[in-house]
Amino acid sequence: KKKKGRRDLLMIIGLDIGYGYTKVVTENNQQALFPSLVTRGHNQQLASVWNQKKDPIENLHIKLVEGAGYKEYFVGKLAEKQMEASFILDDNKLNLEETHVLLATALTLFLPEGKSAVKVATGLPLEQYVHQKDQFEATLKNFSAEVFYVDSAQKKIVEIEDYLVFPQAAGAIYNVMMTDPHKYMIENSYVGLIDIGFKTTDFVAFSINDSFSLEEGLSGTIDTGMSDVMIAADRLFTQNSGGSKLATTDLLSLVRKGKIYFMSQYLDITEGLAEVREFIAKTIQNKVRGVWAERFNLFSTVFISGGGGIDLFPYFRNFHPNATLVEDAQMSNAKGFLKVAKNRINNPA
Repeated sequence: KKKKGRRDLLMIIGLDIGYGYTKVVTENNQQALFPSLVTRGHNQQLASVWNQKKDPIENLHIKLVEGAGYKEYFVGKLAEKQMEASFILDDNKLNLEETHVLLATALTLFLPEGKSAVKVATGLPLEQYVHQKDQFEATLKNFSAEVFYVDSAQKKIVEIEDYLVFPQAAGAIYNVMMTDPHKYMIENSYVGLIDIGFKTTDFVAFSINDSFSLEEGLSGTIDTGMSDVMIAADRLFTQNSGGSKLATTDLLSLVRKGKIYFMSQYLDITEGLAEVREFIAKTIQNKVRGVWAERFNLFSTVFISGGGGIDLFPYFRNFHPNATLVEDAQMSNAKGFLKVAKNRINNPA
């Protein structure tokens, strides 16, 4: 979709605003990954005392200019450190303030100071794509933002001039297939991809005959993802600590490491989390196998992608003889979106 107006050189951006993490990749091979967390921002009076040179991605402190005023936010890793941080798991998050902030941050992250126009290629989980694509396109069509980065004292103004919206897993499989298409173009076969995200898991199947075609009846969304591991970690910690609770940043650390220092000793839930991960993987496999049914044995390769794909891949090794973890699995959708956008610009219909 294209907006009328300016036609100067655009930066093309592949963007995947996931429930757990936001992934950005530009045509200049710049990329970023940060938690999809937003909290109210404030003056960090003690930050300058330590005089640490931080990675800008670790210190996303922004002000969104609105009329004569502004709203101040911490985004990503900086938001994660705040006690009030929490992930948004609403089925429709497009009109939420947090989504607007994540979109503004992601689009301006690699832009220079001043005004810029961008072309953005992005996506939605498969089932949300069916029901929310028009709404998302309307959001992108009218999107502009004025963002002041507090740390670098830079003001960036962005307008979306051009946009494309895809099903998320389709972005990941496009990224893989375009890297080495001949390897997977086996006549009269199928290729599948299971994209394990934070809230949901998408699975897609493509048939390979005279063309490479999406099989809608063999594709779908499962309402299971890595947020289930967080919920389990929260429950396990509460059970083992006598009823205590953890802030989001400490809960994420517990999920990553399997243990946390509590009451003068380590509280270890590694075994419990391994059981939860295995259960989630089996749940996904059973649902996918149920849909692919008798065609399962016609698949030449089943790709596993997403941040959850990295975490759960050990449980998928025996799911299919050619179960394959895609390279840079967490960024695969954003990279696929970017490839599609660049291809359409170079080969317009």
